[in-house]
Amino acid sequence: MAIFHKPARSFLTALGTVLAIAGIVAVTGLQATGRSQVTDSFLSIEATTVALVPAGDGRGPIDARARRKVERLDGVEAVSVYAIHQDDVTVDAGAPGVNADAGVEIMDAQSFAALQPTMSWGRDLTTLRRDGQYPPCAVGREVAQVLGLTYLDSSRVLSVEGARCVLAGVVRSVERRPELVGSVVMLDSTSVPGPWSTEMLVTVRPGAASEVAGALPLVVAPAAPDSVIAQASPEIGAVRDTVLADFGSVMWVTVAVALIVGVLGILTATLLSVSQRRSEFGLRRALGARRRDVAFQVLAESVVIGLLGSVSGVVLGQLAVLIASTIRGWVPVMSPWALVLGPLAGLVIGSAAGLPPAMRAAAIEPSTALRDSAG
Repeated sequence: MAIFHKPARSFLTALGTVLAIAGIVAVTGLQATGRSQVTDSFLSIEATTVALVPAGDGRGPIDARARRKVERLDGVEAVSVYAIHQDDVTVDAGAPGVNADAGVEIMDAQSFAALQPTMSWGRDLTTLRRDGQYPPCAVGREVAQVLGLTYLDSSRVLSVEGARCVLAGVVRSVERRPELVGSVVMLDSTSVPGPWSTEMLVTVRPGAASEVAGALPLVVAPAAPDSVIAQASPEIGAVRDTVLADFGSVMWVTVAVALIVGVLGILTATLLSVSQRRSEFGLRRALGARRRDVAFQVLAESVVIGLLGSVSGVVLGQLAVLIASTIRGWVPVMSPWALVLGPLAGLVIGSAAGLPPAMRAAAIEPSTALRDSAG
């Protein structure tokens, strides 16, 4: 075959397939690894998180006194109590025409610390007290991005639905309450009008979630346990499913692009090869080769290139998964299907890319090809 006579050209032809299959294997491997990592992280949070919400209109027995009772329960590690505004409010940083719609919550420093927030910059509310005209507040990173806030805006006075607060910092993430990145957290009290709903989030030791969830209504509201509802793993499962779905969508778009690149790579190189080998095919036709013989030759070369490229791509893809997982400290998850689907994809790519050039080569007339060669 011509692919072994000109290895450099064959390598360049196969390069697109190598990269495409390597991309597919790497993407599927990283997807499996990422899904495993994300699932483990969320399951860890779900197994140690219990929420307590009012069963009625938001006014209930959940307060600082209830928090102190819950903190004495066996298996409880931290308790956070916060009032959530039931509607989004307008946040204004003082720049003309720039504002953001955001959630707003009120909690004291102890409750904020119990959530274990990660700050992008600035100070969190655990080290602050209201010692000035306005209470301190922290904004989520999504709100900060809309308002264009940077560390230079520390101590800027914000307007939250007309109530003033002093910007202390930006919250980058809160694992147990990811929705806080789109909210403003205010310390102690505010003049923002309601409606409000006071809720509680309890961090427990692994394995204690169900027992704590069962005890919470009786501890917080012994006279009316039906006035509150305990929820193990509150809403985090839905967030996990959304993250995994988005992750998978992005990955498969990448796979589709890689396949297109592989097909176009072989198709372009094979068409160029057919144009350069017109005299060869013409001579074969003059010596008695049939059209289908010429077509089969070109198609077979394309398929072989696709298979060789796919095997190389599988190896490179698996290596990429291993390296990326090692760098991130993850446990790599290798898909056994890659060993089967990789070569199969190479066969499909080679066949799809080789069919048009094969048809063009089969259409070459012996007299025309030989006359072009002699000229």
